[in-house]
Amino acid sequence: LLLRNENAADGTLKPVDRAEGDRDIFILGGRWEDWHVKRAGYGKSGRFNDLPRKKGENFYGVSTLLYFGNVSTLVIRDVVIARASGFAIQCGDAEDVICENVKFDSCYADGFHCNGNVRNLLVRNLSGVVGDDLVALNVYDWQDSSVNFGPGDTILCENLVLHRGHPAVRLQPAKYRYADGTVVDCSLRNVVMRGVRGINCFKMYLQTPAYDIGTAHEWGEPGTAENIWFEDVEIDLD
Repeated sequence: LLLRNENAADGTLKPVDRAEGDRDIFILGGRWEDWHVKRAGYGKSGRFNDLPRKKGENFYGVSTLLYFGNVSTLVIRDVVIARASGFAIQCGDAEDVICENVKFDSCYADGFHCNGNVRNLLVRNLSGVVGDDLVALNVYDWQDSSVNFGPGDTILCENLVLHRGHPAVRLQPAKYRYADGTVVDCSLRNVVMRGVRGINCFKMYLQTPAYDIGTAHEWGEPGTAENIWFEDVEIDLD
């Protein structure tokens, strides 16, 4: 983890109150570079190393070079991200987000990885080489890949071009259960995917967590997807 916002919060135990979050963050230009030569793992290897954790806190779902959570008005523009061993950019618990004109130079996992509780998101002009999803709208994800859970609403993704790597984009709703038993539908609504090249697969399914037989597994149920629009998509079936 190279950069994060100050008041990033753990949303695994209860919903995040963005009244205590950060506002007006602008990352403009520059080359942001990791020094790994392959993809790193999840779980304990992806976390906030600089934050003291109280008993019961998680913070193990952060596996990225740049992380922004519990934010309003975030702009990431005209940047190059190189050799990210986790996700290149990860965000969640966010509203009014612009991520545009971003190039991925030999990254090993997801390019733009968006977790839950997001609204008003523009992802435009992303291109390059990634080892996993070029764009992942994972409003639900495993706890080793997210600390943000909740719906995603009003998302425009356009001009996405994969040059080489894992040819997929992911849209992943599901239901998440907090420790007190409250269940939230991490739904996806009002999403447009437009102008997509180099992708062979749009993945939409219930991502069931891996677990050892005989042990308890992470709870999950299918969520809701509504008003999802695909336009101007070229897929090379060869």
